[in-house]
Amino acid sequence: MTNHNPQRIALLYPGDAEARRTATAENNRFAPLFAALTALGAQPEPAVYHDDFCAEVRDQLMAVDGVLVWVNPIHFRSKLSRPDGTP
Repeated sequence: MTNHNPQRIALLYPGDAEARRTATAENNRFAPLFAALTALGAQPEPAVYHDDFCAEVRDQLMAVDGVLVWVNPIHFRSKLSRPDGTP
C-alpha cells in the first residue's frame, strides 16, 4: 500500500527520560506494531511518556494525526489529560 501523505501515528507508552531520548521504532517491545503500521503506509513514532516531561510529549502528540496509548489506566494518571497540566 502506497500512501503519498502517510499518517503520523504516535505510540504512547510510559518510560523515563533515557527511554524517551533513545526510543526508536526497533528498540522497544512494540517493534512488531511499528513494523505493521509502517507496512500499512503509516509513519509511526515512539512517544515515551512521564509526568516529568509531559509538556514535551503533549507538543509531540499535538503534531501527529493519531495516538495509540499503551498504559495501564488504573496506575497511570497523566497530566496530559488537562490543558493546565494538572492530574
